[in-house]
Amino acid sequence: MTNRRDPSPGQQLESMIAGLESFGLHRARIARESGLDKSTITRLARGETRKPSHEVFSKVANLHAKVVLPMPRP
Repeated sequence: MTNRRDPSPGQQLESMIAGLESFGLHRARIARESGLDKSTITRLARGETRKPSHEVFSKVANLHAKVVLPMPRP
């Protein structure tokens, strides 16, 4: 049995930003649409933020849910 850890909030944000980028959003647009500074998005994308605030997490998560999660129905 392996000891598996859930990703940290910082790792989750890094992944969400990568997902947004894979949908064609540049970091400047991610910042603008989430209401955060571009420098904050860059630090999050690089994994430089270990303990992001609840506000930062929520803003990126909400944008991610709006852009990445909706899937077209057949």
